[in-house]
Amino acid sequence: MGRLGLGIAVGCALAACIVAAAMVGKRARRRRKWKKMVKVLEELEECCDTPVGRLKQVVDAMAVEMHAGLASEGGSKLKMLLTYVDKLSNGSEKGTYYALDLGGTNFRVLRVHLGGQRSAILGQDIDRQPIPQHLMTSTSKDLFDFIASSLKDFIEKEGNGLEQPSPRRRELGFTFSFPVKQTSVSSGILMKWTKGYAIEDTIGRDVSECLQLAMSRKGLDVRVAALVNDTVGTLALGHYNDEDTVAAVIIGTGTNACYLERADAIIKCQGLLTTSGGMVVNMEWGNFWSSHLPRTSFDIDLDIASPNPNDQGFEKMISGMYLGDIVRRVLLRMSEESDDFGPSSSKLATPFVLRTPLMAAMHEDDSPDLNEVAKILEVLELPDVPVKVRKLVVKVCDVITRRAARLAAAGIVGILKKIGRDGSGGIASGKFRSDRPSRMRRTVVAIEGGLYTSCTLFREYLNEAMAEILGEEVSSHVILRVMEDGSGTGAALVAAANSVSEADRLPDVPVKVRKLVVKVCDVITRRAARLAAAGIVGILKKIGRDGSGGIASGKFRSDRPSRMRRTVVAIEGGLYTSCTLFREYLNEAMAEILGEEVSSHVILRVMEDGSGTGAALVAAANSVSEADRPIPGSFISIPHAFHPNFQYGGIHGGNNLDPP
Repeated sequence: MGRLGLGIAVGCALAACIVAAAMVGKRARRRRKWKKMVKVLEELEECCDTPVGRLKQVVDAMAVEMHAGLASEGGSKLKMLLTYVDKLSNGSEKGTYYALDLGGTNFRVLRVHLGGQRSAILGQDIDRQPIPQHLMTSTSKDLFDFIASSLKDFIEKEGNGLEQPSPRRRELGFTFSFPVKQTSVSSGILMKWTKGYAIEDTIGRDVSECLQLAMSRKGLDVRVAALVNDTVGTLALGHYNDEDTVAAVIIGTGTNACYLERADAIIKCQGLLTTSGGMVVNMEWGNFWSSHLPRTSFDIDLDIASPNPNDQGFEKMISGMYLGDIVRRVLLRMSEESDDFGPSSSKLATPFVLRTPLMAAMHEDDSPDLNEVAKILEVLELPDVPVKVRKLVVKVCDVITRRAARLAAAGIVGILKKIGRDGSGGIASGKFRSDRPSRMRRTVVAIEGGLYTSCTLFREYLNEAMAEILGEEVSSHVILRVMEDGSGTGAALVAAANSVSEADRLPDVPVKVRKLVVKVCDVITRRAARLAAAGIVGILKKIGRDGSGGIASGKFRSDRPSRMRRTVVAIEGGLYTSCTLFREYLNEAMAEILGEEVSSHVILRVMEDGSGTGAALVAAANSVSEADRPIPGSFISIPHAFHPNFQYGGIHGGNNLDPP
């Protein structure tokens, strides 16, 4: 019995040692795995680090790329697209304007009533309509007829306590959030459909014209006054509220920026004339790239797996579409390194299963046990994750969010540097101008998008980075102002600024003043027409077709007998052909100068397409047949038709030049 007891005791002790050793080994393995997980975080922090020195390099790169994009098409990753919006609302607009916002599976119609004083939007009506699924793959006519019908129903409900609109033609701003090549402030060619649309007969057509035709078919007297994207609309809304607004940035699911540029800085369109001396440029900054951007292996993997690899690199690092998935990829790597996340989750391996709003909710969880983090991890099929691991998750969210916000701040400062609003001298000819005196002015950047407006920490990090880059003194002059509904209200404001009806911008003008305006127009038109007539008669005098003896060696020849012959002057141009009073004044002046008898022999004949058909006729008249080609080495002198020694007649039968 003693031996048996001893054996049992020894066995128990041995078992305890084995268990203890196993537990020690397990703890050691856990520590090693924990260290691996922590190392993933440390490497992420190192790769995502954005010290102010690096941010300033990104600022410089953004400004240089902007200049390159303005210098030539395809000269930069930034497209720097002309919007042809050279006039933003100044607050004096009055009346009712409309906006139509088509950007996905729904569209909105807005009616905005302006009171003529800056920031005085007296009222606003909004109607939302889903686009039927079958219309997204139907025909252009079907889609735009549906939109026009909905717009008609909306207009017929006009009122709702607002002042009734004047009978003038309605003006509409069209926000069309698809790839478009802008051709004017109110027109643009659709390059391709996205977001589930596939209507082949619309590609390559002017989308404003498609809408305009549909509205005409529905009997709507509405003009598309502006075709914009949401970024331009945000700038318009910002400028309406504050005239110091010079740029707009969208930081939401996607990201983009636009700003006001001097016309003479848009080198790729030399000679561009604008009413204001400037133009809104749509940067498409999501495609910006620089070697100074802090890229990780997770960014590279995301890019490779995306539908557009090597494209939209900046957007993939700062926009709400991608931040959640970058965090998911980091957590997946961590879960593979440690079993602290519990059994492997197939859901965590699913791309984009972790949306940015969920990531932001985890990031901003300030409860002691991080209960919100635990709930979201359960949704990802990661239950019972320890608190210490939840803290790592929050830290990952923080690293990715902070990097995105600080890079966005660098992008904004890059815009300010390009236009000289960062305290430097701006940029010209691709070089920074340090010799230019800095004069800091109050500068407002309109900003819109859920990532900035809804994510508190993102917003704080961005604002903090702006101050770091610009410095305390300069940053005090720069204001980031949140806007709402640039794609709706902003589009209506662009339409108002580009309305053909000026009556809503000016006080009622008395009839007697209107008559004075007409008289001024008449005086200027009459002078222009009569001077043009004098110019024509001057030509006729030079060649002796005005009833005088002509002119030779700079002196009038009164010794030469006047022989009046039928004389035709070809005339082309809209001012003569389309302006009735101009034409009448010119003809009247011709008769006055020449006198009744001579003017009866002079005919002004309207021509069309002299630059086309006329050029072909000149080529035909001067063509050389094989028989007429000169012998090699010979020299032929063709006398000018007006040379004093040239004898007229007998040249190329049918094309004789008679002497004047």
